[in-house]
Amino acid sequence: YQRRVRESLPTMQSDTTQGDLLQYPIIPALQAAGMSKRVQNFDLLMTRRVRSILLVASRYDYFTFQEDGQLTETLFNTYTQLNLTAFPTHIERVSSVDEAFNMLSKERFDLVISLLRVGNSDIFVFVESVHRLAPGTPIVLLATTQAELQMIDPRVDELGRVNVHKRQNWESGKTDIWVWPFIWQGDVRLFMAIIKTVEDRLNAQRDLDIEPGIRTILLVEDNVKFYSSYLPLLYTEVFRQTQAVIDDSATQLMKLLRQRARPKILLATTYEEAEALYEQYSKQLLGVVCDMAFPRNGKHDKSAGLTLIRKIRAENNAIPVVLQSQSLSAKESAQMVKATYIHKGSNTLLQDLREFMITSLGFGPFRFRLPNDKVVSTATDMRNFCTMLGQPDVVPDISIVFHTLNKDFERWLITRGEFELAEAIGQAPTTSNISEIREYLVSSIRNIRLQTSAHQILQFDKLHFDHTIAHFTRIGSGSLGGKGRGLGFMHVALENANLKSLYPNVTVRVPWTLAISTSVFDEFMETSELFGFALNDQITTTNDVITEMFLRTPLPTKVLNDITEFCRSVKGVPLAVRSSSLFEDTFRQPFAGIYKTYFLPNQNPSLEFRVHEICEAIKLIYASTFWTEAKQYTRSTSFRTEEMKMAVLIQEIAGTRHDHWVYPNISGVARAHNFYPQHGARASDGIGLLALGLGGTVVDGRACVRILSLIHISEPTRLLSISYAVFCLKKKKKHEKKGNTVLTLCKR
Repeated sequence: YQRRVRESLPTMQSDTTQGDLLQYPIIPALQAAGMSKRVQNFDLLMTRRVRSILLVASRYDYFTFQEDGQLTETLFNTYTQLNLTAFPTHIERVSSVDEAFNMLSKERFDLVISLLRVGNSDIFVFVESVHRLAPGTPIVLLATTQAELQMIDPRVDELGRVNVHKRQNWESGKTDIWVWPFIWQGDVRLFMAIIKTVEDRLNAQRDLDIEPGIRTILLVEDNVKFYSSYLPLLYTEVFRQTQAVIDDSATQLMKLLRQRARPKILLATTYEEAEALYEQYSKQLLGVVCDMAFPRNGKHDKSAGLTLIRKIRAENNAIPVVLQSQSLSAKESAQMVKATYIHKGSNTLLQDLREFMITSLGFGPFRFRLPNDKVVSTATDMRNFCTMLGQPDVVPDISIVFHTLNKDFERWLITRGEFELAEAIGQAPTTSNISEIREYLVSSIRNIRLQTSAHQILQFDKLHFDHTIAHFTRIGSGSLGGKGRGLGFMHVALENANLKSLYPNVTVRVPWTLAISTSVFDEFMETSELFGFALNDQITTTNDVITEMFLRTPLPTKVLNDITEFCRSVKGVPLAVRSSSLFEDTFRQPFAGIYKTYFLPNQNPSLEFRVHEICEAIKLIYASTFWTEAKQYTRSTSFRTEEMKMAVLIQEIAGTRHDHWVYPNISGVARAHNFYPQHGARASDGIGLLALGLGGTVVDGRACVRILSLIHISEPTRLLSISYAVFCLKKKKKHEKKGNTVLTLCKR
């Protein structure tokens, strides 16, 4: 194995250093525009859905599957448990073939399910009639026993095997008739699997043209009973993996859209069909689940599975393949073609198949293993995965090499819909320096996660929060308030500004922000019944009375837990807790200076103390909504105090540390329109106001540098600004020597 490692990883050039890691090209999809395109692509996936189903069943069968609660209710529960959104909205039941033909002539259905006991109608006549009335509509023949299925479907032999190329003909050679036989074995997930099997076949080619990163799983099985068991298991594991991806997604939009990028499962029952599907999707093939014997050239071939696997191995030696057979002698044959063997007569058949999906196809948490298959660590999400990759004591070098050579990292990321990241991981440097490979993997993951969430407003998740990546997060589902909307808009708008290409050495961003939305304010006020108290001017005679009552009222428990996790992550970063009322910063009625902002040093080693400080600041801002000054100002506008809702922004204080002080070198205000242009400037040129330190110098109206045109900054203006800034700096130092300060600094 060590020799294989040395042969696969060429010797590193002598002039390569760790610093060269920064020169490795990150794929273009890392750019913000690429991430937006990815979201747009996801939105175009899985457009053909099974929404309307025609169920042809006798009254007794209908009672079994409907009134007895085993169709609509259990199907809905299955979709809910697996977090699926595209639930069939219409299931129409008819009890005879004539009724079915009548419905098909009047309405459009996406799928026809026949429980076979529909009178004496010949199945050929039924299929041909459905094709004539609704061309291209998939048909599912559902039986309760194998003997019943054999009596109705002439393609099924006495062993329950299907011998027909469904994608090419239905006896008569028509190209667009799909007839799928299934056996009901008591697993309610079968209905979900039937629907998803049809949807995957309908959407596979188009979706892969839109998003080439999507993968497919090829299931080759001609026994109806077995694939009626396999498909529910395969889809359940796929959706469990999708659920894990959803929990790790950045936004609610991405949570929904990434469901559509899940691996697709394609069922084949003959060699010709399997070969055609492999050739069509070979570049996107994630894995193969293959029977040992199935039809080939119209006859049952006991070694068709080996023939198909040899064809696959001749072109791709890395695709995981499982060979299943009822013969124990097939185990040796499976080893010869580098396939995993599963015995179809085993009592743990489905569990063995599930283990193959987890260990070989990349489903479930990632298991860091050694070459001897010993598991050394397990990563449940992307954050843990990245953290463990960077810890040699947790994940040894030999494990990194093992998974890199076997493309396990790429496979796991692909099943999670992380296509760009999987592509970047596949470009890992070919070097014998394992530390360099490890560094590349970690930096690629962090860069892509940063680019993915850099210009989005994310929902706060205490299990995955990382303030170095999540620059703008929110707690609650309500409004961000006026100030929050403005900052959120700028945060998102920077994605399209392309400033990094214009000014590569300058980073322009909104200070990272946690927004507590107005829904938290509503919950706080309603559960404590504070509205009646705060709006009663006879009781709340002073601001102190209001403040005292608000400080005594606890915040909602979930919000308190989220703030605790937030404080644990941002220890040592000075914070500004700011108001963002619903009507704040509105045009001509900005509510400027009406509410409060509190600066917190956030330096205390006690987590409980820092959480208490933030919670007190939040409640003080809530209280300021009903202070006398705020009520009086609100009465002077068109708004009502009882309509006022308050969001709160918690932001980092931008700046650097200077001994025990923290402040920015320069702060200021820029306006796109100058209402009082001077010295030949135009109103449309805008105006900028700059000062050293925090922005209190500007907003309080004290002396500061004025730039009269933001569009045309002349050299004299620039020199004047620099000269004035130097003058202010000298003045500041002079005052500091006397023990005073001319700046509003963050100290507590």
